[in-house]
Amino acid sequence: MSFAQLSIEKKVISWMFALLLLIGGSVSYFDLGQLEDPEFTLKQAMVITMYPGASPQQVEEEVTFPLENAIQQLPYVDHVTSISSNGKSQIAVEMKST
Repeated sequence: MSFAQLSIEKKVISWMFALLLLIGGSVSYFDLGQLEDPEFTLKQAMVITMYPGASPQQVEEEVTFPLENAIQQLPYVDHVTSISSNGKSQIAVEMKST
């Protein structure tokens, strides 16, 4: 006798088994430990700014320097490096480990 045939013949047992699985799954799901906002720390960040048509020197003077100065004033910043190219500024920020 196959499982399908037994399930058809014994409907009450099949429904009770399905109901037991549904209730057990629901209870297990709601008992799981869940954090709404799990803690994780970001140690690095990249700030990319586009300035179309500007030379690397313009990007550095008008975008990169002011952003670097503002970022370095943050208390949790450890190290800042930057790259200025034609129309683009890239600033890599490393955070303190504490």
